[in-house]
Amino acid sequence: MPADELPETFHVTTDEQLRAVSNLTRHRIMAVLRFEPTTITQVAERMGLSKGSSSYHMRLLERAGLVKVVRTRKVRGVIERYYAMAARSIELPDPGEEGRTC
Repeated sequence: MPADELPETFHVTTDEQLRAVSNLTRHRIMAVLRFEPTTITQVAERMGLSKGSSSYHMRLLERAGLVKVVRTRKVRGVIERYYAMAARSIELPDPGEEGRTC
């Protein structure tokens, strides 16, 4: 999906999403994905991670809806997935909204 077709903002609304964005490694992965769709192998190489670690973090980000597969291609019998951010920016909840008493 071209960057101009991405939604402007992804609103973090669940604990799973908040946990996903609060991890430094996943935050760095999202920074890599902001520029172009990238495979797990490419993320691992750019960040100095193992492919297993890169895959684990990408899976959590995908499950939380923060990243998505935007393209696939078959390489030597294996499906290669290209991931991108689900939106141009991420909006975190206001920390004062939950449990506020007036």
